[in-house]
Amino acid sequence: MAEIKKRGSKWQYRVFYTDPATGKQKSKSKSGFKKKTDAIAAARELEVDKEHGATISERDMTFADYYAQWIKDTKLGRYSYQTETWYKRVLKLVQEGFPGVPLAQINRRKYTKFLDDYAADHSKESVDKTNTFIRAMVRDAMSERIIFTDFTAGVRNNGNPGKREADKYLNENQLKKLTDVVEKHLSPTAITTYEILTAIYTGARYEEIAAITWDRIDWDHKQITLDRAYDYVQRSGFKSMKTPNSIRTIDVSPRLIRALSQLHTQQQKRYMQLGYRE
Repeated sequence: MAEIKKRGSKWQYRVFYTDPATGKQKSKSKSGFKKKTDAIAAARELEVDKEHGATISERDMTFADYYAQWIKDTKLGRYSYQTETWYKRVLKLVQEGFPGVPLAQINRRKYTKFLDDYAADHSKESVDKTNTFIRAMVRDAMSERIIFTDFTAGVRNNGNPGKREADKYLNENQLKKLTDVVEKHLSPTAITTYEILTAIYTGARYEEIAAITWDRIDWDHKQITLDRAYDYVQRSGFKSMKTPNSIRTIDVSPRLIRALSQLHTQQQKRYMQLGYRE
């Protein structure tokens, strides 16, 4: 049973529980209730949660603190830099949206407002990713019996429509114009132009193109092998492809092979002038 006491002009409750980590009896209290009945009702709510196996010791943990601990324990160091950046971005949103608010006090109404505020100037894709990360955290919190309801369930995504698929890619005429411009500006001092040309003729991702070295090019058969990626964000060097199926050797246009061959020759001459050898 909870202990109800009056402290000055206010009422306080104290609920006793056994700490599962130590086996020792502990208590959780809260004061400041104007009426005894309010203190009894609040204590009863905590007692009910305790009867359902709630982790009482963590009932006061804030939403932001739990999310921060959750990504530290289960996400960081396990995914790509870009994915981990998203987890941290969501942490900042939670910190700003629910400053000091216990996780146990978040309900669907509060969460919906938070998500709608974010959706006002963000795309549906960003809103969906944010909600997906938080939902995963909520389900873990439920399995740990810190909360008992999924406040992310059934929320609507009111984000702004993203770009149409047709707007994400160049059409044939635009691609031809881009190719012509790039080929006119090819220069050994502007490697980016060669990277763009390679992207046009291969369709490879930038991290794959940045990992191409001369030994990956078969000049005779006009082929390029894409078997690794380059970490251009943190510049930590080469890394594995996303999946084994991403490793491939592709046939490429003679125009690309010719341009890359010219670059190779120009680099060799430059290296010889400087006294370098490949």
